[in-house]
Amino acid sequence: MAVPPSGTKVLVVDDDKMFCHVIRSYLEEIGLSATVLHSGTGVVDKVREGFDIVLLDMYMARETGVDVLIAIKDAFPNLPVIVMTGFSSNELRQTTASLGACEFLNKPFQMTALRDKIATLVSGDGQAKSE
Repeated sequence: MAVPPSGTKVLVVDDDKMFCHVIRSYLEEIGLSATVLHSGTGVVDKVREGFDIVLLDMYMARETGVDVLIAIKDAFPNLPVIVMTGFSSNELRQTTASLGACEFLNKPFQMTALRDKIATLVSGDGQAKSE
């Protein structure tokens, strides 16, 4: 069982408010700090506040997660991003990986799988924190 370091700062970008509530509650329960954005608008400015990892939905009402992923990786190439989607395909997995996403989670997923992926990505594996 991998456990992310306490206080790890997670930015959740997803337009599903109930899903965000569940994710934020779980992350805070395990000792992480969670901030939520319900669209990709302003995500790069928000990341500048300093986050250890981003959880990014691929399909939102106003923009695609691919566009948001490109913006994040252009500004913060070493910031780990976990892509989340309920509409997975091999093509989407390959596209997001080629754009710099570190992990891919199919919704719905087990919270323990999310916890383990976050722990792996932020626990001293050479990934740089945003500044």
